[in-house]
Amino acid sequence: MTTSVDGPFALPVVAYLDAIRLHGDELAAAAEAAGLEAAVPTCPEWTVRDLVQHTESVYRHKTEAVRNPTLEGPPPWTPVPDDADIDTYRDSLVTMLDLFASTDLTVPTWTWCPHDHRADWWVRRMAHEAAIHGADAVIAAGRTPVIDDALATDGVDEILEEMLIGGPSWGSVTPTERRVALRTNEREWRLQFARFAGTSPNTGNTYDLDTLVHDDSEPTTVPDAVLTTDPATLDLWLWGRATLPPESVSGDASAVAKLREVAAEGTQ
Repeated sequence: MTTSVDGPFALPVVAYLDAIRLHGDELAAAAEAAGLEAAVPTCPEWTVRDLVQHTESVYRHKTEAVRNPTLEGPPPWTPVPDDADIDTYRDSLVTMLDLFASTDLTVPTWTWCPHDHRADWWVRRMAHEAAIHGADAVIAAGRTPVIDDALATDGVDEILEEMLIGGPSWGSVTPTERRVALRTNEREWRLQFARFAGTSPNTGNTYDLDTLVHDDSEPTTVPDAVLTTDPATLDLWLWGRATLPPESVSGDASAVAKLREVAAEGTQ
């Protein structure tokens, strides 16, 4: 059985599968080079062992979400064995890839995304999970991570649309007048800072925090700041895995710093 080639995202399913394989293998190789007890600079409280075990558990969890589809809620998280290592990680990576490659990915399943409950949503999510945590391992091994332009551009789309822009439907979003634009290659993302406020009907917790909305003002509206860099740097920076060259920011640098604060909060 073959997966759907075309999905609702910028890249075809096969491209996401290739990215999972590439960056998933990259993580394992870099972890071996660094050693399991090495520190992970981009995840200060983690060793490489923690990184490997975390990513392996995510792969297992999403494998179960696609293998046993239900819209009622996520599958239970199973404990990570204390002796889980790089071989355990590789086994879970292969199992997930085999399942994704042999499953009808158009079937509905649980996702934490409120507007997309197809299995191929997880294939895209795991491609970026593998890329970012692969970068963590590469950095821990003392090297510079590399992410393909097309995947990195899609990664920027994903983190903005799925994690940072807007908020749950039970709250309200109030835009401010502060704006920032992100530019890379031929793409531009025009964003406007906003406040999200509301009380969760599930937990009763009340929120009042910064968020983002699309800046739909006239194209001639000048943003407070413009960030211009290559796709991989932008993707990794939004995830807190890269620093920006000083020349990449024009205008109010504090607006770019604020965007990074919103990204850090939205990806915890």
